[in-house]
Amino acid sequence: EGCGEISIEFAAEVAQKLNLKSIPSAFQIRYAGFKGMLVVSRRMPPGIKVKFRKSMQKMESRAELLEICEYSKFRYCYTNRQVLLLQSALGVPDQVILERQRKYVDSLAKIHKDTETAVEFLNAGGLGADREWEHNLLNLLTQGFDINEPFLQGTLQDMVRYGLIQVRRKARIRVDQGALLFGVCDPTGLLEPGQVIIQVNRPSSLLKSRLVNVLGKVMVTRNPCLHPGDVRVLEAIHPPTQLAHLQDVIVFPVRGNRSHASEMSLGDMDGDFYSVYWDPSLIPPKQYPPFVYQPKQGRQTEGQVTVPDLKSFLVEHLTNNDVGLISNAHLVMADRNGVNSPECLQLVELANDAINYAKSGYRPTMPSHLRIRAYPDFLEKPPGFASYESKSILGKSFR
Repeated sequence: EGCGEISIEFAAEVAQKLNLKSIPSAFQIRYAGFKGMLVVSRRMPPGIKVKFRKSMQKMESRAELLEICEYSKFRYCYTNRQVLLLQSALGVPDQVILERQRKYVDSLAKIHKDTETAVEFLNAGGLGADREWEHNLLNLLTQGFDINEPFLQGTLQDMVRYGLIQVRRKARIRVDQGALLFGVCDPTGLLEPGQVIIQVNRPSSLLKSRLVNVLGKVMVTRNPCLHPGDVRVLEAIHPPTQLAHLQDVIVFPVRGNRSHASEMSLGDMDGDFYSVYWDPSLIPPKQYPPFVYQPKQGRQTEGQVTVPDLKSFLVEHLTNNDVGLISNAHLVMADRNGVNSPECLQLVELANDAINYAKSGYRPTMPSHLRIRAYPDFLEKPPGFASYESKSILGKSFR
């Protein structure tokens, strides 16, 4: 769903307009009421630039300007609290996770002391937000500027502080053998269920990269990931000739009873990012069936929807959106009772209801027995809040 095709010739035109040095394999677009992804196809008939799928049309529109929201490229992926809880529950040893954190913190803490270390860190994605000033900083250091120059030194020290805060407060650790990729469908139908294709242009030095063809078992997930079934282990295979040109995306099969994208917290392929790990030590040995969400029916408006109706619902949604409250409750319950506890499974259902509230009109209510009574120490609540020492991977990572 949400995945069309674009000819290689038209993709080259788009890349030129965007001043890109290479042609991306996929574009996230908006056009005339259509939204989703366009995947580069080498099988388009002559004269045909784009093929849209019916699932990509969200409304009628006469606007015919092709808007490029984003395009495929290599992005480093980072852990977060939800991912670490699920990995730990699915059998990844806590010690392995803590060792990855130690190595990342060590590399981060040294970037303001040594030019080579700073260049290596920045070239490997920096703090992960793809900021232009990080690229400028990298250029200055590689052009021979002294790392002790006050501006450079102050900027690097700020990066160290910010990176360490992110590790402490969000369990944010860079995954060296991993990537954050757009998910797209296999337009040829060649892939079998459980198979994916992953080819990434991983940075190897300044302004250079090398193509990595990932093979074997990979862990794939997407945010938010609250249910243990939101983490999937799939098999990355060598790309057939018809798909060999697709890079810096994860290609999912179109065969099977259910889309792999949908198995991960109801994802799709209209622009969702997927975190992909191919580090063998971080791939969970256990798997759980994916979550099956039962959509709720909200209130229905009789007759034509008016502008006042839209305004009223917008205010209601902004006032009563409990996604954050439910997600925080899930975090605490998962820390105390485990991600498979009845409380957590109920909160997963509530979280999906809250996420779909804007579409369905159904507003979930938070039961009193699921509300937070005491907070784990890694949330660093101020005095006056009941707190306890977390025994989970998050508590270990925090301390």
